[in-house]
Amino acid sequence: WDIVVGTLPDGYTATATFTGAQVVPGSCENSMAITVWDAAGRAANNNFDISYIFGKLQVTKRPITVTSYGATKVYDGEPLRYESYTLDGELLSEHFLDVSFPEGITNVGSVTNNIVVRVQNLYGDGSIGGDATDFYEITVRVGTLKVTPRPIEVSATPCIKYFSGDEPPEGKYFLTKGSLVPGHELYAEVEAVINYENTVEYMLRNVGVYESWGKSADVTRAGAAGAVSVTSNYEITLVHGIDRDML
Repeated sequence: WDIVVGTLPDGYTATATFTGAQVVPGSCENSMAITVWDAAGRAANNNFDISYIFGKLQVTKRPITVTSYGATKVYDGEPLRYESYTLDGELLSEHFLDVSFPEGITNVGSVTNNIVVRVQNLYGDGSIGGDATDFYEITVRVGTLKVTPRPIEVSATPCIKYFSGDEPPEGKYFLTKGSLVPGHELYAEVEAVINYENTVEYMLRNVGVYESWGKSADVTRAGAAGAVSVTSNYEITLVHGIDRDML
């Protein structure tokens, strides 16, 4: 503090008692009271017309940054959650961070790993008190949760049939690479198409060689109202079946 207008007589002094205080974020006047003392050490305020210009006390919110991590996995039918974060900045010793993770993802795709951040009071006996979030300027940064398609390979099997004028043989298929999530079922549409290469030779032997062409594949799981397609969660490679050495 300082005297900005006027002066004290020689031998006089002045002391100040400050009453303004700001603890939580916000501002207030830095109020004070002056006592003027004469040369004999007696209070002499009655001899002065004292006016005050108060400064301002301001407490700003404490800045912290909370960042959630991201994670990636191949589709397995289970929710992907990643409840991990970092804190940049410091909390007061009587505070602790309460972070919740409301987001998760099960099917193929991506979502932000959103977080809800609160600051709580922690008392010396370990009990939790009131909310202290408003004392902090909180910046939230989020990672990404991503589920990628599950790769599988479905192969059609080559087939042979004696010529009889009947329909082509039924196409077969089997899973050659990857695996299904437990409880899922694979269905594939396979068309058997005769291979006309060396057809005369084959006909002399009264047989026909067919190529099995995979047309489509679908993966389902059981649902309350019947089978539910989960094909979009798989990356399916179809392999055609032909074997010219099978005769």
